[in-house]
Amino acid sequence: MTFTCQAQAVQSLPPGTYRLLDIVDNPSTGRTVIATTRSSLDSLLPNWTTATGESVEQYVYDQKSPSVFYVYPVPPADHQLNLLVSQAPARIVITDFDTDTQLFSLDDLWLNPVINYMLFRAFSMDMETEANMQQAQSYLAMFANDLGLKWNVDQMFRQMLQGSIGEN
Repeated sequence: MTFTCQAQAVQSLPPGTYRLLDIVDNPSTGRTVIATTRSSLDSLLPNWTTATGESVEQYVYDQKSPSVFYVYPVPPADHQLNLLVSQAPARIVITDFDTDTQLFSLDDLWLNPVINYMLFRAFSMDMETEANMQQAQSYLAMFANDLGLKWNVDQMFRQMLQGSIGEN
C-alpha cells in the first residue's frame, strides 16, 4: 500500500491496519528502507527524531506499540512510502441470502481456511451429539493446517469446551 507520511519521526498506521510487516521503499526515488532498532538509532544518532531528509532511510517498528512506527530521517510532508501491512478485511453483512451477491473480499488463497473456520464454528455451536463435536474438531484441525499453525488442536478444543477461550 502507498502511505503518505507526516513531517515528523512518528507515523501512525491507517485505521484498520493490524501491524506493519515491512517498508519496501520510497517510490519517488526507489531507495529501499532498512529496518533497525530504536536503541541503534539512539546510540548512533541521539537527535535522530529531529533530523530531516528528502527520503526515508531507516524505520523502527515495535510490536508493543503496533499502531505507530518511526522513520529516519524525518521526511517532508506528503512523502510517499510503499508499506506491507496486515489489515482487517471488510466486514460482509448479508441481509437477504436469496439475492445478496457480495464477493469474498480476501484473496482466494484464504477461502478454504475461512470455510473450515466457519464450519468449525457452526458445528461447535451444536455440541449435543458426539458426531458434531468430532466434526467441529476436524474442521478446526483443517483450519489450523491451512494456516500452517503448529498448535495442539486437541488442547485448544478442550479449552473451548471448558469455556477457557472467550467467544467473539
